[in-house]
Amino acid sequence: MERSNNKMNNADRAIWIGLLAKTEGVASAENYFNSLQDSAKTKKTYGALLNCYCQENMLAKATELFEKMRELNLASDALNYNNIMSLHLRVGQPEKVHLMAKEMEENIPADRYTYNHLMNSYASLKDFDAVEKVMEKMETNRVKHDWFSHGNMATIYVNAGLVDKANASLEKIEKMKNVHDHDS
Repeated sequence: MERSNNKMNNADRAIWIGLLAKTEGVASAENYFNSLQDSAKTKKTYGALLNCYCQENMLAKATELFEKMRELNLASDALNYNNIMSLHLRVGQPEKVHLMAKEMEENIPADRYTYNHLMNSYASLKDFDAVEKVMEKMETNRVKHDWFSHGNMATIYVNAGLVDKANASLEKIEKMKNVHDHDS
């Protein structure tokens, strides 16, 4: 795209970074990002590269880039934090998720993805009281309980051998208006 002298905006560049990572590898996406002028290194393009690192479980590079994004005040949305939290879960560092969420919530409201990452991190740490408190916090903060969150809870409970609690979560899903509508 950019190589053929087409004008690209920052959203296009961010998409290009993701496509390069998928088709030619993360190194190609990095090279493209590094070749951008400073004015094109924006929240979107940094976020796209961060997502590439997180998808490939490149913890050191993701952490370094996220720190740079913080310094530049470009880590200012839930998506970037959620990418890092998801990475910590995948690489076996669930204890870092609640620290990231706490830091995030100082300036950025948590979304349902943040809360689901928190539930999964506490479940990995076998702190099921904390898992339930996350659901309560969602309600307090008026983040809608959706079928995914209740399904996540059911899975957590099944894996912990808490069948009655899993069934209660599934019953909540059954009572929802439209189980297939993720916004319900």
